[in-house]
Amino acid sequence: MFNDFNTLIFMVKMVFKQAKKFYEYCQYLSIEEIIKPEFTVIK
Repeated sequence: MFNDFNTLIFMVKMVFKQAKKFYEYCQYLSIEEIIKPEFTVIK
């Protein structure tokens, strides 16, 4: 029981880390998409 609980916590932490990386990557992509059109408008 206790071992399963530790495994569950470990899995949740791993998933959370991956989700955070993915979220930051999506933010990076969306920032790129937002900045590019503005530069083309300025030119």
